[in-house]
Amino acid sequence: MEVVRELLKHGAGVDIANTFGTTLLNTLAQFGHFEVSRELLNHGASVDMANNYGRKPLNISPVNCHVVVARQLLNHGNRVDIANN
Repeated sequence: MEVVRELLKHGAGVDIANTFGTTLLNTLAQFGHFEVSRELLNHGASVDMANNYGRKPLNISPVNCHVVVARQLLNHGNRVDIANN
């Protein structure tokens, strides 16, 4: 967490995606790192950014049984009534 906080303090981008369109929040939703995902969300990470396969973090976290991350995404404005685009 210290490294994440230090990077964010110095302006690290929270919504930068790799060549597959995967953001760090997508990856955290997959692996359940709720502390880091909370920090990114508190720094404005987008809950609605889909990867190149149309998967958003909220699509990924429940499939991998990461209920805490899914709850965080919902608490930060993720809507379940909007289809992936």
